[in-house]
Amino acid sequence: MTEDLRPAGLRPSDPLSMQLQPEPPRPSVRRPREEPHLFDYARVVVKRRHVAIAVFVAIFLSAAVYSLTATPLYEGRVQLLIEADNPNVVNFTEVIDEAQSRQDYYQTQYKLLQSRSLAKQTIESLKLWDNEELTPAATTGRFSVGNAVRASAAWAASLAGGKATSESEVPAPEETATQVKAIGNFLDRLTVSPVRNSRLVEVSFQSRNPELAAKVANGVAKTYIDQNREFRFTASRDASEGLGQQLEEQRKQVEAAETALQQYREQNDALSVADRQNIVVQKLADLNSAVTKAKTDRLLKESMYRQLAAIEHDAAALDTFPAILANQFIQQQKTELSNLQQQRAQLAEKLGERHPEMLRIQSAIQASQIKLNGEIAKVVQAVRTEYQAARAQEQSLTSALDSQKGEALLMNRKAIDYGVLERDVESSKQIYQSLMQRAKETGVSGALKTSNIRIVDAAD
Repeated sequence: MTEDLRPAGLRPSDPLSMQLQPEPPRPSVRRPREEPHLFDYARVVVKRRHVAIAVFVAIFLSAAVYSLTATPLYEGRVQLLIEADNPNVVNFTEVIDEAQSRQDYYQTQYKLLQSRSLAKQTIESLKLWDNEELTPAATTGRFSVGNAVRASAAWAASLAGGKATSESEVPAPEETATQVKAIGNFLDRLTVSPVRNSRLVEVSFQSRNPELAAKVANGVAKTYIDQNREFRFTASRDASEGLGQQLEEQRKQVEAAETALQQYREQNDALSVADRQNIVVQKLADLNSAVTKAKTDRLLKESMYRQLAAIEHDAAALDTFPAILANQFIQQQKTELSNLQQQRAQLAEKLGERHPEMLRIQSAIQASQIKLNGEIAKVVQAVRTEYQAARAQEQSLTSALDSQKGEALLMNRKAIDYGVLERDVESSKQIYQSLMQRAKETGVSGALKTSNIRIVDAAD
């Protein structure tokens, strides 16, 4: 007998048994998504019309208030001419000249015009530390349309990748918070715009006061020119100080030589010894004279070499080095290069950069520049070689002189001692006079305080 395993009271035909059986899966129907229509947006706008009208009125009123209350800005503009080189006005070369490599030199000048140090000097010279535009009163917590617009403009500029002029340099540690703020505001209003294909540069300053705008623009130009003169004067002064130290040392050597000679005369009755000259003494005299000449030549060439070493990596200063200025081939090459550059500037106004004639003239300029740089390098190497040769010659002659002194002392010690002392005085005097002449020339060069920058059009 089999048992019925179905639960008691449930049969296949019962309704409850039918409910417990799982329902078959129903096919899902996906309705296509409807894209919003233009009328849907219109209905939203109409529904929120009060908010839209309020926003529109607020924006309109803000713009109207700002346009009615905004203070107009005036711009003072001054035009400067910056020459790459400065002609000599004396018959000897200045110790430091201002000719610089074209591109690097001008980029440096533009940065100097926008430097914090120049801005600080201008503010001090014009007494603008308390100017309300540069150091406005604290406005923390106050809202104005002008401030909002300026903040938005600054935010947009930061998004575009730019940065404020005042952030281009790190403030100096000695600057106060007020000075940092004033210098930053000053640089934000200052604009330096080079005039293309020329040596002109425009410096402009914006201010709510037209007189202040012109005054500051002219003040920046004047301070910049004064700073340029000061740089040149400092360079000449440093060179003069170096020569002055050598001059003082040589003066002491002259005094020591004269004192030694006088003591020898008094102690050894050198008046009669001076008349007893022989071949050895004559040879000694010749060598001593040669050493004096070699030493003088070495000192002069050493002075020139040290000046060269100070400007060796400055292509523009090398351009006006005495040895380079005296080289006719270099001067002719510079003239040729200048003519080619002028031709390129003229052709650039008519032809494109890829025009065959422009490519030809550019190739000629590069070849001329390479040739010029090569000749300048030869002159620089020649100065270095001449100094080394002069030093070696001096050492060689000094060694020969010392050897001859030993022989002369064996024959006539008094005569030799007297001759050495006497010629030491003469050589020291000659060296001293040579250094004195060079120091005078350097002093005159520094006292000129010439500048290769001048104002073409002042702001008015």
